[in-house]
Amino acid sequence: MDKQTGKSPLLGLYSDFLSRTHAGEISGDLSFLNVRFSASDADSWKIEARSLFDKLVCSPQYPQPAPKILWEKQYDGLDISLLQWQLPFGRATEALYLRPSGVQENLPGILALHDHGNNKFHGKSKIVQTDAQTHESILSYQEDYYGGRPWANELAKRGYAVLVHDIFPFESRRILFSDVPGRVVDQMLSHPEEIHEPEPGDTDASRSSRILEAMGDTFDTIQYIDRYNAFARELESTIAKVIFTAGYTWPGLTLAEDRAALSVLGSLPGVDPMRLGCCGLSLGGLRSDYLAGSTEAIQCSATIGFMTTWRDLIQKTAVDHTWMLYIPYLSQHMEFADILAMHAPKPALVINATDDPLFSFDEVKRGQRILEKTYAKMGYPDNFTMTHYPGGHRFDVPMQEQVFTYFDNFL
Repeated sequence: MDKQTGKSPLLGLYSDFLSRTHAGEISGDLSFLNVRFSASDADSWKIEARSLFDKLVCSPQYPQPAPKILWEKQYDGLDISLLQWQLPFGRATEALYLRPSGVQENLPGILALHDHGNNKFHGKSKIVQTDAQTHESILSYQEDYYGGRPWANELAKRGYAVLVHDIFPFESRRILFSDVPGRVVDQMLSHPEEIHEPEPGDTDASRSSRILEAMGDTFDTIQYIDRYNAFARELESTIAKVIFTAGYTWPGLTLAEDRAALSVLGSLPGVDPMRLGCCGLSLGGLRSDYLAGSTEAIQCSATIGFMTTWRDLIQKTAVDHTWMLYIPYLSQHMEFADILAMHAPKPALVINATDDPLFSFDEVKRGQRILEKTYAKMGYPDNFTMTHYPGGHRFDVPMQEQVFTYFDNFL
């Protein structure tokens, strides 16, 4: 029984053994805080830690994408382009590229990472706005999680080149009902015959909009989106089984897509490839941790709503999280905070909500201590900042303003 919460661990009597390795304040032979690493070993530690991380995350190596422009427009002081590129599997990735209108010089680039939120029907659309006719489901989502504003637009207005891309299996990269065997759909939906999609072979880039249009005359689009997201949520365990059986990890596939998008961002005209950052909430925060920790091109990162420890997940919170988090065996060598610590001594900002139900606050603080001690041991204590806001899981306007000022200071 947990003394603070009065709750039993997730697996009851079986949890103690599974969490025993993670009982100490600092665990893992590949944490920079391990006594075998001196303060002068930062470079060699990072090489060793990233080597193990890359081995265990099993991330495929994708060739440099060749993006094409599907449309361009101006909206609310921004030049906005819809880009598309094809990865080695699945539907083409769509991404929105935003920069302030009329600005000619190269700008620092930010990879804006969308969240999970049990909403795979939308991906990039959760954090951007391309016209005044934003669908009500997106407006409602932005109100709940982002203080009612599309933060990618706001960041671009501040003088940044911002790229927002979909990852598997969200929005343009989503799995359609027709992709999976009928028996799988039958297990997850009470009325699978009600599902309608664009005609087979439809290559229209705005697949989400086409689905919404097709639904408009037959039944409520919100109901359709909810039905799709319920299906996608139930499909996660099957996706995870298939990915792990194939010799990959789900974080590895996500990381490969984020690295591909980062390479696109750095190659776009109007972007300074030496000033690249990343930022996201929840799953976007997790993606920021993994990308910044494992990729040298990121100069500074912002993680919102995703910092904790493996012990927290083992004992209390794994039930609340997506399969897109887990890298087998890594916790035997590195704490979760050590992943982001591989980004050190480059600047890193972490923002946490004190009443976030997805994490245990004492374990969030433990992750914070690991990062603070790592940066201090490297001699750069001021390059790590962690801020706690009251309230629940979100990336609202005050948090956004802190992130924007942070990027202003370092990029």
